[in-house]
Amino acid sequence: MIGLTGVPPRESGSQSGLLPVPRRLFRRERDLERYLNLWRLAFLGVLLLFLAVVRGAGGRQPSAGSVALPLVVLYFIIAAGLHGVLGWKGWRRWMPAWVVGADLLFIVAVHFAFLLADQPVWATNSQIAFLGYFVVVALAGVRSDPGLAKAVAVAAPISYAAIVFLAVTWRSVDMSLPDPIFGSFRWDVQVVRVVVLAVVTHLVTLDVALGDVDRAAARQDPLTGAFNRRHLEEFLSRQISRSMSLHRPLALLLLDLDGFKEFNDRHGHLAGDRALADVAAGLADRLRSTDLVARYGGDEFVVVLPGATGEEARRVAWDLVGVGGQGLRFSVGISCLSERCRTVADVLGAADQALLRAKRSGGGVRVAGEKG
Repeated sequence: MIGLTGVPPRESGSQSGLLPVPRRLFRRERDLERYLNLWRLAFLGVLLLFLAVVRGAGGRQPSAGSVALPLVVLYFIIAAGLHGVLGWKGWRRWMPAWVVGADLLFIVAVHFAFLLADQPVWATNSQIAFLGYFVVVALAGVRSDPGLAKAVAVAAPISYAAIVFLAVTWRSVDMSLPDPIFGSFRWDVQVVRVVVLAVVTHLVTLDVALGDVDRAAARQDPLTGAFNRRHLEEFLSRQISRSMSLHRPLALLLLDLDGFKEFNDRHGHLAGDRALADVAAGLADRLRSTDLVARYGGDEFVVVLPGATGEEARRVAWDLVGVGGQGLRFSVGISCLSERCRTVADVLGAADQALLRAKRSGGGVRVAGEKG
């Protein structure tokens, strides 16, 4: 493999420092999860301190704070453990759904604990406990995952409505005798709470969906519909990190259309644009759903093949050489992940050198490190 000098250390899904620059928040899932968990720990810590002070001032008399305190302590310990796991093991794709589910379960558990303590008014009227739902919705929305936002938009209002239903049917909440702290149960207030919670979660879901559409457009090359270079580098960085941690191969093809300038001069630039769009569609049709096709610039395309060895990449490359059509053919440079080629710059640079040798030899396919 051809290595590049002066290249920064391995690019991975995260860095050892937490958010050294703001843009890393949006590029690295682990840093985002750690950042949100810091807010979770801060929120729980403040709540824990508040409940401890209120419990100390209130003496031995049972209160909403004394019932909720053990759950807050337990969840604070769980959040601290999550922070350790994120720093030690790293981020996994399934984590956000489980963490958001745990957040929602914690809020529901606090409400249910009030019901178990036979204090239904605490469950239906506690402002602090109810605001916890909005914290969960906000944490889910920041992750910009439409599926996760939709799940919370359904689960949050239903879970609170279920608490109100249990308070009325199971614990027979007294609607006439007001609690000295939480007041009396009122149907109009509870209906408004459920409606407001449903509306807010729906708006968050809508915002996440719109943001997802905008991000999808920002990842695509407007001419060919293939992914653009920015998304290529982000995708390749994640795949390199994942492949190295799982000890799996990864290959990259850098393709350049031979004679494209002459094609433009002969047929015009509009025909050239249509040819590039056809080429991008042809590449996508011949690849797996797990592969990625991106426009690298001009008439150059990059294909990322996760899990592919060098020999498999060579076979794919020869299959793609003639995709150009209309007399256009590709020259292809191939590079593979290795100990000497382990960053985005390394892999792209090695493929570029291999492509240069292929062009100089009259076209075809070349592998990085190959002689001749």
